[in-house]
Amino acid sequence: MIKKKKTHSKATIKNTSTTSYNSIKQKIQKKKTSKTVSAESINESNQYRIVGIGASAGGLEAIKVFFSHTKPNSGMSFIIVQHLAPNYKSIMDSLMKKYTQMEVLQVKDGMKIEPNCVYLNTADKDVSIIDRHFCLTDPIEMRGYRL
Repeated sequence: MIKKKKTHSKATIKNTSTTSYNSIKQKIQKKKTSKTVSAESINESNQYRIVGIGASAGGLEAIKVFFSHTKPNSGMSFIIVQHLAPNYKSIMDSLMKKYTQMEVLQVKDGMKIEPNCVYLNTADKDVSIIDRHFCLTDPIEMRGYRL
């Protein structure tokens, strides 16, 4: 029989994980009793999900259907990244507002990602996320086919 040694650091991590799991589990059980999830309560705990959705021109219909069936108080953030020409003026924000009650925003550099919001990329920047904030950069490659 092989005996495993327990080190102090692993025990500390395990205890922290168990504590975090239990506190999250309690929060979830409390939230199950309420029908709505407030952005403030989720944002304080930094436990909200960020959902990325990629789409080309043909994806608009699927996005409409998706958001017309998504609750505006789901506690999630949605980021729609479209394939856009560099100088293209998108009307996606005005279209999206017809299909969701969530706030629809254009991504800005340094903007914090908030729950219960829909974010849209800009045509002339690459989008990254660092510590729940958007980071916009100039494209490294020439426009055209970029995967």
